Amino acid sequence: MKTLSIVPAILLFCACPLARAENPTRSEKDVAREIARRGSEYFDDGEWERAREHFHRAYRIVRAPTLALMEARSLAHLGRLLEAIDVYTRAAEVPFDDGNEIYRRAVAHAREELAALRERVPSIRVMIPAEGPEPEVRIDGSLVSSASPTVVDPGTHVVAISRRGLPVKWDSVTVREGEERIVRLDPLPPAAHESPAVARSGPSSALQPVMWTAFGVGGVGVVVGIVSGALALERKSDLDRVCSDDACPPGAQSDLRAYRNLRTASTVGYVVGVAGLGTGAVMLATMPRESKTSTRVGGFVSPSYSGVALAGAF
Repeated sequence: MKTLSIVPAILLFCACPLARAENPTRSEKDVAREIARRGSEYFDDGEWERAREHFHRAYRIVRAPTLALMEARSLAHLGRLLEAIDVYTRAAEVPFDDGNEIYRRAVAHAREELAALRERVPSIRVMIPAEGPEPEVRIDGSLVSSASPTVVDPGTHVVAISRRGLPVKWDSVTVREGEERIVRLDPLPPAAHESPAVARSGPSSALQPVMWTAFGVGGVGVVVGIVSGALALERKSDLDRVCSDDACPPGAQSDLRAYRNLRTASTVGYVVGVAGLGTGAVMLATMPRESKTSTRVGGFVSPSYSGVALAGAF
């Protein structure tokens, strides 16, 4: 990455003409410049998440390709390659004055690094037998197609494959950058669809998607509460340095609004998380099951920021 040639340049973006319907005011440029300066410090210190958040905030005020480029680089360092691709694409497509050399270099770097990053993105392919009904395949809770590989971030992911009349097949798959992992599904046993156990599993099978949806919503709510709360605490720490009591200077008003929004989002996330997990737990405890069927429940949080997934068999 040609990082050193861009980081100092982002502090000059406020003096550059932008191709926008609405140009930022001088005070907005000053705020964006200060946020970008702090983001550069976090980037140099290897604090990628804080750097990403600051560059993203600055970009929302001033749509400069230099800021989008640095946000994308921060995401790449975090291993969130799919998000990084989206932001690199945005950086490469930001309209700007062709005579602006700083922006022209940033766009060129974004396109070059985007092409290289695509080669690093891993994928998971589910191989299903030709005979039998088409199964439902989910990776980290999201429905995917088994006809082609599914791109994912590096790390560990949960693959769930469900076929009518059979228990859900769960696999924990770890992929490295640039790797394609294959999950193979065994053929259906003879006359599996005619098994008496299938007929008795109807009510439970119908309720399982609702139960797992409740667990998923609850897990996501808890994650949102934790992340929003952490960001709110960071924003409050920044505000404490420039505000006295509840009075903040005009340049910090956007940070103050963001802090209040994050605090509200954290509270809502915890409420939704507790409600979802509680609903899933009640359904799990009351769902009818056969006496010989054991229950296995496990929790999983993907380190690749793909979300929260819970795995189990009934």
